[in-house]
Amino acid sequence: MRVAPEGWPFILLAWALVLLAALAGWPVVALILAPIACWVIAFFRDPVREGPRGDRLVIAPADGVVVSIIPIDEPSVVAGAATRVSIFMNVFNVHVNRYPATGEVTRREHRAG
Repeated sequence: MRVAPEGWPFILLAWALVLLAALAGWPVVALILAPIACWVIAFFRDPVREGPRGDRLVIAPADGVVVSIIPIDEPSVVAGAATRVSIFMNVFNVHVNRYPATGEVTRREHRAG
């Protein structure tokens, strides 16, 4: 199983806490933390995705449930009309977002929240 590189600090911290609890003589705490550390690994998993590919195909960029597909025309977001697809991911879904179609990134903006 592949793991997203951004997850390694969290994975190492989680397992360090398990080890620290075990070495400190707190086996109950270590046993409680071990499943949490396993979940941290699962959270950052990055499975290889197989499936159809092609210039005329769009695949889901993330695991989860499509909760809305709506037309938008927001000049602050896109130049012209577009379609927004919203996907809800729960804690058990793979949290790696992929690019679902061919294209070129012409603008990038971070909005806090």
